[in-house]
Amino acid sequence: MSPIEGISDIRRMPRGKELDALVAEKVMGCPMPDFIPEDALDLYLAGTPIHYDSWTCVCRYDEGDTPKWVPDPYSTDIAAAW
Repeated sequence: MSPIEGISDIRRMPRGKELDALVAEKVMGCPMPDFIPEDALDLYLAGTPIHYDSWTCVCRYDEGDTPKWVPDPYSTDIAAAW
């Protein structure tokens, strides 16, 4: 059993957003925010997305420009952890 409760073998997880979210929540102690700022789309389009703890609020054109939180890329960029 992994030291992270509920994860049977985190070492076998592929790199990506799911692993990044686990690191943000379980290791860094930063759960995904439960709010979306009203100006998220405007700030994202202006080149200054909202960053809160280990999460960035993004608005992707191909996903309908709906604001959503994505975790910092811990599994692919070690600098994100520093």
